[in-house]
Amino acid sequence: MNTTAQDLAAQYAALPESIKAQCPRPITDVTPERVRTWLVDVRTACLSAAASTVDLALKVARDGDPQGAESLRTEATELLSFATQVGDLIGYAPRHTPYDLGTRLEPLVWVRDGITGQENPRPSEQDDYGRVDFDDEEGGTIATVHIESDPQAAEHVYVMKIDANAPVIIHGPGGEYIGTIQPM
Repeated sequence: MNTTAQDLAAQYAALPESIKAQCPRPITDVTPERVRTWLVDVRTACLSAAASTVDLALKVARDGDPQGAESLRTEATELLSFATQVGDLIGYAPRHTPYDLGTRLEPLVWVRDGITGQENPRPSEQDDYGRVDFDDEEGGTIATVHIESDPQAAEHVYVMKIDANAPVIIHGPGGEYIGTIQPM
């Protein structure tokens, strides 16, 4: 991680008040555990806000305001970047977090089950660079994400998954919105 604690503090100070209000900083009885819990809460709030902002950007774009949508997309990208940096700081790497623990940013792993994290034996499509299947508890597929992209960019595509019944939001290398997949 190249980001310093001072950089993160400045980025935190610039967060919208609505996010900071959800996660009040520990001021009394400060322990490493309380600080870590607070950082996880801040990260989760930023990821949730980014997902909501992307949804709003889509609505604004559909309503015919591409500049407004681009502004919202930029805001979502900044929130995602900050959340990733906080996760790196506390060693809470997204790829090691189970899907069922809430909002998260997940590097897309080729042909890996999106909820359990298990390797998926089903082959990908010929022109897919990757695929994630979201299965229910019985093993039935409720959503499949196919990404047609440059195979060299495998580490640069992210899937944001709120829960098993929520849409899958796909982001590219710069946090740009690629698409949303609705559950089946």
